[in-house]
Amino acid sequence: MLTRIERSIFLLLACLSIAGASYGQTLYISTAENEIFQIKDDNTISLVTSVSGLGKSIFDIAISPSNQFYGIVADEIIEIDIQNGSFTRLNTLPRWINDNTYTSLVCSDKNELYAINNNSLELYKYSIEDDTTELVAKINATTPGDLTIYRGSLVFPEFPYLKAFNLTDKTLTNIFCIPVVNGLIWGMGVQSDRCDGGKVFGTSAVGEIWEFNINSGNTTILPINTMGVTIYGMASDNEYLSTDCQFQFEPRLCGDDTLNTSATNLPLPAIQIDLYPNPVLENLHIDSQQSIQQLSIYDISGKVITTSRNIDKQVFVGDLADGIYLVALWTEKGYYTKKIVKRSR
Repeated sequence: MLTRIERSIFLLLACLSIAGASYGQTLYISTAENEIFQIKDDNTISLVTSVSGLGKSIFDIAISPSNQFYGIVADEIIEIDIQNGSFTRLNTLPRWINDNTYTSLVCSDKNELYAINNNSLELYKYSIEDDTTELVAKINATTPGDLTIYRGSLVFPEFPYLKAFNLTDKTLTNIFCIPVVNGLIWGMGVQSDRCDGGKVFGTSAVGEIWEFNINSGNTTILPINTMGVTIYGMASDNEYLSTDCQFQFEPRLCGDDTLNTSATNLPLPAIQIDLYPNPVLENLHIDSQQSIQQLSIYDISGKVITTSRNIDKQVFVGDLADGIYLVALWTEKGYYTKKIVKRSR
């Protein structure tokens, strides 16, 4: 175990060595099974490591300027050794009962890890070098997913918006309208060249990877084969580059027309599936010409409530709490998603 002084020296030397090197543009995803994959240039994913012994899921990952991987597990920050899949517990953020208190993590150019407390609606910062935690701001926002750093702001999804928290003036701005077809956005990442823009990416609840054009408001699905894994987190090895940018986003206002039409190159369902009744009390009926290989139900925070395989014509949802859910179905010819409302009467 490195001492605090040894850790600081290591991080400083690593940053100095990186300063003279060319920057990579590599994206990584983490899964519900605590696996970390690299997204390759040929639109496939390659397993980097699998973290074992946690007992809980890693909701998000972050990468420091020295290329060290970190994760957020409930309210704990861990350091991940991608060579062997081992981990070290570093710090516990302010505790809440809900395991979904923290689902986001990103690292700045100053070796600081940011995370949003989804219960208190506060943004916290953990210093890797000093092993200290600091309350940054009460942002009055929550997210089912991730944080990324883009043009000097922390960008995160809170449907129907992507929001940007400016690290300099601590203002929060709605910068992008998420189309309904995307559903819940969990992972977030960027490929950027310091402050001159770049690409913003997100992962959906059904394993898709999207590119968000912040300027045009358009969304494009990427042809990346994620092999059916359940993606929880995303990170890139150069997110930190745009930490100190001085940029002000133009605020966006999302309406019903925007939510339904702002996406391009959308994946159309290969088959027609009807879910009824909606709202539903107990039994959700499925009308499909193809057999349903898998059905997953997600709550509005993005948490998987239930997953079933080889579904026939209906699924029992009577034990779900009243509220809005996303249902995702997979068949041999494609997938389908639909929002449902659960009511008790």
